[in-house]
Amino acid sequence: MSLESTTYPGTTEEVVRPLLEKASGLTAGIGFSLAFSPERIDPGNPEYGLRNTPKIVGGVTPSCADAAASFGAAVAYHDPYVTEWQVDGEAVPHAADLPAAVAAADLVILLQPHQGYDLAEIARTARLMLDTRGVAPAAPHVEAL
Repeated sequence: MSLESTTYPGTTEEVVRPLLEKASGLTAGIGFSLAFSPERIDPGNPEYGLRNTPKIVGGVTPSCADAAASFGAAVAYHDPYVTEWQVDGEAVPHAADLPAAVAAADLVILLQPHQGYDLAEIARTARLMLDTRGVAPAAPHVEAL
């Protein structure tokens, strides 16, 4: 797990780590890797974009930082109202088969409560789900943010 957005100091250790450890029953740095890489986007800069701006990577342990630097993360995106999502002209994979994508994912983050999603089924299927809108049904592995 890598936090890729700029946020206040301490978010990884004080907010996200306890949530993930509680929900998974694992320990960061042993059972899963937890890292951070603040976004470093300079909108409008013609020379540096998302793909060629140097990243800063850290982790809760040295092995977590190494994992983040070595592997990065694969992202599948699903929104029934958006047919294609692009970042710097490159398409981000769209989860055509949402149930299969949820079952295969390590983490599902609910950003928008669109009509038509079976949130109860997603909550039952997901290994770990972070609900940023407070609309998912309660479950042991669902954490509301």
